[in-house]
Amino acid sequence: MELLAQERDRLLRSTTRVVGIVCALVSVVAVATSLAVPALPLVVGFTCIAVMIGALVAFGWNGSTWWTALTVLSGLGAVAVLATAVAPR
Repeated sequence: MELLAQERDRLLRSTTRVVGIVCALVSVVAVATSLAVPALPLVVGFTCIAVMIGALVAFGWNGSTWWTALTVLSGLGAVAVLATAVAPR
């Protein structure tokens, strides 16, 4: 039974990693092509997204809760920076 639980956890970690990285890359493309964010906040937001991708990769390796927390915090940082920097219409 323990072997089944380990395999389930490994599969969930790898699925989380793949889906998270793909969604992060899609958001990078969407933000970059919108041309609505000035250069400096764009770089800061992309840095947050890069940290998020790195944390997702590390989470796939060992599944530590700290990587999950870093993923959430860096994702929220990217949303905050990119959403507040959008030029008003």
